[in-house]
Amino acid sequence: MQIKQQSEMMVNSMIDAYAKQKPNIPAAVWQDIKKLHFNDVYLKEVKKVFQENYTEAEVKDLMATVDKYGINAYKPKPAITEKLYEVGKNFGKSVGIQIQNRLKKLGY
Repeated sequence: MQIKQQSEMMVNSMIDAYAKQKPNIPAAVWQDIKKLHFNDVYLKEVKKVFQENYTEAEVKDLMATVDKYGINAYKPKPAITEKLYEVGKNFGKSVGIQIQNRLKKLGY
């Protein structure tokens, strides 16, 4: 599965969790929030981590390890895993803040 798809699934899961916590907010509001583009910054940060640690040719080789089911056999170096974890953690915090800000802006 590609990073963009994974991040979209994560965002949708977060929004669904917020929706369960706040059942008084109409479903249409949650659907509108799902249309926002949360993952642009995340994707740039992930790309930056790979660019800082791999050449363009190495990235192409890594992408070639994806099988027909979208499963990647690539196992990143521990230092890269740590950096990607931090990027993901910061992304999750950012999405939560953006959702809360959007709800406040809409009066919820």
